[in-house]
Amino acid sequence: MGSRKKDLIRQVETTCGSLLYELQIIWDEVGETETDRDEMLLELERECLEVYRRKVDQANRCRDQLRQAIVDAEAELAAISYALGECPVHIRQVKEIEIITNDIKGQGEHFLSKPLTDETDLSMRKLEEFNCHLQALQKENSDQVETIRKHLCTLYSHCSVLGMDFNEVVSQVNPPLTDPKGPRSSSDHTIDNLDDVVQKLREVKIKRMQKLQDLATTMLELWNLMDTRIEEQQEYQHITCNIAASEHEITQTSSLTEDFIKYISC
Repeated sequence: MGSRKKDLIRQVETTCGSLLYELQIIWDEVGETETDRDEMLLELERECLEVYRRKVDQANRCRDQLRQAIVDAEAELAAISYALGECPVHIRQVKEIEIITNDIKGQGEHFLSKPLTDETDLSMRKLEEFNCHLQALQKENSDQVETIRKHLCTLYSHCSVLGMDFNEVVSQVNPPLTDPKGPRSSSDHTIDNLDDVVQKLREVKIKRMQKLQDLATTMLELWNLMDTRIEEQQEYQHITCNIAASEHEITQTSSLTEDFIKYISC
């Protein structure tokens, strides 16, 4: 668009220059004096400026009329919305922004103590600003909900392996998270707490896994010394099978409970 505009300007300049050159040839032929030529050039300049000014004034009037038409239409839309008992679009957007922001930041934080907007400001620019802000918050909220979902899946896996009550563990972080139909908090605080619990249970899992692997290694050494039959060894295969497993490979339910570790130790 910018290059096309420049091409048009150059074309106008070229055309004006050609006409001016043709006029100078005619003046030379008829013997116009320099004084007459200067006067006629000044007259041409004034006429061109008047034409440009009329076009600029016309464009300004059109722009002002268009802006006023938009303002009138938005005001009429707001009046109709209020008459129907509905909030205007920008007010609904602001309310949704406040809800999502408070959810992300945590309900305990009064993040938006001041109104985000003047209800009389219905400009398209303002609506677009709210819409962009809303979309960014929705994306952030969606990302945090997905982070919480992944943390809960990991937490469920750890609890299953360690023989812990998943709902009890989660309720200590955020009780509503245990209710599938209840409200879900996606706040930074909830994510941080979940992350802490996941890391703690992972450390417990690794510690018990290493304990079990040490016990399994000891059992194999004793079997070798005692020439234990293969049939007898197979009874404890569910213990020795994880002797070289990594943390993420141990997923069997109750395979690292405290009772099971104590049983093997005995």
